Amino acid sequence: FAKQGAIIPMSADKGNGCPNPKNLEVHIFNGNGSFVMYESEEQLKDSSKKCLKQFTSFNVSDTGESLILDIDFNSEFSQKRNYRIYFRNIIDGTAKILINGKEHEAILKYNNCLQVLMTDISSSGKIHIEIIYKKADELETLKDNLLKIFTTINAQNIPKLDLWNKIKALDSRQKIKSTVQSALELSDISKKRLLEII
Repeated sequence: FAKQGAIIPMSADKGNGCPNPKNLEVHIFNGNGSFVMYESEEQLKDSSKKCLKQFTSFNVSDTGESLILDIDFNSEFSQKRNYRIYFRNIIDGTAKILINGKEHEAILKYNNCLQVLMTDISSSGKIHIEIIYKKADELETLKDNLLKIFTTINAQNIPKLDLWNKIKALDSRQKIKSTVQSALELSDISKKRLLEII
């Protein structure tokens, strides 16, 4: 579970090491929030170690029609990084990206949420991303989450598909709940899994 406006950076590098990541995933949840990521790098200079620091500030603001993510770098060392930013509550939208004030092409992907992919981004200056989105309806989101569980339920396919089509056509949370509760096609465990979400 994540609160509104949560910003969660995670290394996407392989292995369990802890160097500064070359590939960073950032999970953004609708709302207003901020997060500062601290990184350091030791460098040998004239046989003495010096610890260089980098602070990366993430700020997200939600207007209800657009989500704005600003990434500011305050770095004592230079590195290039690949970013995959997941806008978790946004299913569809368009992105306008500025890096140090210049428009930047990014790859948009859709797989349960909008994703922005940026490669070879230098750790200096500022990234500004504005996502214009279509807000997902609460009932639509509920049905998407139910479908994820539905596909894992062990039951005969034809009755399961008929039940899913019935649920898909319903127009309220209460109707979905009572349909799941009375479904003869589902085991008690499957009903409990679905009812936990409802």
